Amino acid sequence: MHKKYHTLKNVILFLIAFLFFTILSVTTSDFSLDNSWNYHFMQKIYDGFTPYNDFNIIIPPLFHYIGALFILIFGNKFYILNIFSGLISATLLFVCSFLITSFVKPYKSRFAAISLITLLIIFLNSGANYNSMILIFIFSILLLENKITEKNKNRYRIFQGILLGLAVLTKHTIGAYFSIAFYIYLLITSEKKQKIKSIIPSIISEIIIGIFFVIYLLLNHNFISFFNYCIGGAFDFAKENSFISSDMLPIAFLLVFEAPLLFNYIKNKSKKDLLFFNFCIASILYTFPIANPYHVLCTFFVMSIPTMYSMQVFFSDVKYTPKVVFSIDLAYAIIISTFLICTCTYSYSIVFYHPYKMSDEYNVYDYCRFVNKYMEGYLRAYDLLKDQKEKEGYNVYILSPEASFYGIPKHQNNGDLDLLLNGNLGYNGTSRVIEQLSKIEKPYFLKNKHAKLCFQESEEIEQFIVNNYKYTYEIYNDMRVFISK
Repeated sequence: MHKKYHTLKNVILFLIAFLFFTILSVTTSDFSLDNSWNYHFMQKIYDGFTPYNDFNIIIPPLFHYIGALFILIFGNKFYILNIFSGLISATLLFVCSFLITSFVKPYKSRFAAISLITLLIIFLNSGANYNSMILIFIFSILLLENKITEKNKNRYRIFQGILLGLAVLTKHTIGAYFSIAFYIYLLITSEKKQKIKSIIPSIISEIIIGIFFVIYLLLNHNFISFFNYCIGGAFDFAKENSFISSDMLPIAFLLVFEAPLLFNYIKNKSKKDLLFFNFCIASILYTFPIANPYHVLCTFFVMSIPTMYSMQVFFSDVKYTPKVVFSIDLAYAIIISTFLICTCTYSYSIVFYHPYKMSDEYNVYDYCRFVNKYMEGYLRAYDLLKDQKEKEGYNVYILSPEASFYGIPKHQNNGDLDLLLNGNLGYNGTSRVIEQLSKIEKPYFLKNKHAKLCFQESEEIEQFIVNNYKYTYEIYNDMRVFISK
């Protein structure tokens, strides 16, 4: 009876968390290029197009196939991203909560830790959520490790391998980093005669996941295209877009708190400490090649729970004076108060949220916070312009990161031309795109202003258009129009 009550309570709490994060995402998320690109990829899969052959996605498509399934279930609405995001956030919160509960014993400490994790998820909620989806798999592996160390049930290694495989199919680079960290952990902590035996269940199950993916690629005739975009494109992406910023300073700060994990493993041979430490090191690679605030936050999130565990281990034998107890209670109060203030702020935005209803032609954007009558005007003006110019024999293309925003309502698919970003074009993709553009007869290119170029856009493609086509005029005070000379 108690077990059934506990399960029912968890289900109710999960539904509340899912509802909270979904409403939060609907009412607070502004227009994001990442979200428009991801939704466009999902829509293209739903429309029957194949990744790599028909459009330029540079990660394995698990996240986008799940999104396409959401479109199939709920209809072609942009707010599906909010529902998907809410589901990912609620699942991540629950996995982290179970993990925290396993090592943070005092109820008050546990509540503060889960509140802090909730705040971090709120900030993660705004980004490209395949990064958040990987975190579910990573923390689930840590949760299973608890069961293995406590109950000595090695059969869970199979599930850990499956989770690593799913992480690779979500974002192959990050999944590979954590796979390497996990297998290094197994090789170090296993007895000499058991080293190979200890990694076989996990590595075989991960390989099986990989074999299924290879079969999918072969059946869709996009095996070579996958390597072109996801492997060759990854090197181009790193070469063209790499940068490091001061945003990485919090990571350096947290690494100080991870050191006791390594020391505790060396001193007490605590296996869990080494796995936490390995995953913290692997998470730093979240910031490669782009160390922007969002990717730093992903690393910070991975490190946050091991930091809580590290502090728990480090302070376990400390006798607290009244002043220390007061300081800890004050810290808990600040964390919980911040959580409540943020919740109240978001609740305020929900109460005063008045969604704009788009006309039927553009109803894919219904109930999105970022849309208004001016955005609908831009969409309508573009469609009128496109129809008019196509009647005159022109081939109209938007060569801008915002192309997906205009293309989604009409289910448009122009392949590489929908996302002309360095790294998204595959190996040697810039030259291939320039050749593709040069073959377009009677072109009518809409190109965003040079001053508004996204940092990932190709300067080489920009110069090709400026030097080889005739600039005519500017529309929307944003787009330059180029035609043949």
